[in-house]
Amino acid sequence: MILNNVMEKNDNNICMIKIQTTNKKNLTIFVKRDENFKTLLEKCAQEFNIEKSKIKLYFDGELIAVMDTPDSLEIEDEACFDLQFFFLINIYN
Repeated sequence: MILNNVMEKNDNNICMIKIQTTNKKNLTIFVKRDENFKTLLEKCAQEFNIEKSKIKLYFDGELIAVMDTPDSLEIEDEACFDLQFFFLINIYN
């Protein structure tokens, strides 16, 4: 369950994830520590108006799997994820 930005950051079961794109757009989302990133990926797709299959999230340069959680990545209170868009280009047309 992704929580809205009005949640208190001092809850020990919540961490703040800042999503940053290559064109410097930012999105801040609060997530539960034991929740996988599938919902986070869906929220990013919705916010940036792009299909989930066309975005990838990275933490410290490593690709994040949708089944990872803040706890499995040993994220403290907050983290910054890089979001990259991937588009296929048809070179035959």
